[in-house]
Amino acid sequence: MALETMANFVMSRPEMLSIVQFILREMAHPTSTLDRIYTGVVEPVHRHLCQLWETATGEPAEEDTTRITVFTLIGQVPYFRIGREVVMRRMNWQAIGPRESALTTAAVINNLDAMLRQRASDCP
Repeated sequence: MALETMANFVMSRPEMLSIVQFILREMAHPTSTLDRIYTGVVEPVHRHLCQLWETATGEPAEEDTTRITVFTLIGQVPYFRIGREVVMRRMNWQAIGPRESALTTAAVINNLDAMLRQRASDCP
């Protein structure tokens, strides 16, 4: 649910395009603002999602593999804002509206489900 909520929010809110672009600029050229973004948003949200991953899989939240896995999951979402023009061209979309947002969110959730199924099948 957390990933779905994040994806829906990032995809459906017009102001998120500017916010994602701002954060990307900060990541590419860090200032003291990135420190505030990291400590105030990124780290606590990432820690929470790692805890959820541990609950779902049994893999320790603070293991490197868990933290990287969670980054790959959340990294999918801003791509659709970062690469918006490329995605729209390739998908033959005129805009990213509710239908397109729903399709994108479903793909992200399907990726998460596949990862969880894989981990469940790896368990003895």
